[in-house]
Amino acid sequence: MKLAACRSKTRRTDATDWTDIIDLCRLHSLNPETDTEFRDLVLRYGQKELLEQLISAIKSDEAGPRS
Repeated sequence: MKLAACRSKTRRTDATDWTDIIDLCRLHSLNPETDTEFRDLVLRYGQKELLEQLISAIKSDEAGPRS
């Protein structure tokens, strides 16, 4: 549901869906580049654009320290 909500054009700009998705990926070690089942879910509910954004966010998160 969070993936679909992020796609919505009418979603509030202060909605926390995107940060929730990133936090869930961290917590459960989900990576759409290596986990094909998760990748398929992202493509199904978030589409390709969101998949690319998620991969980029995970890569940048891995590159630097978390606060």
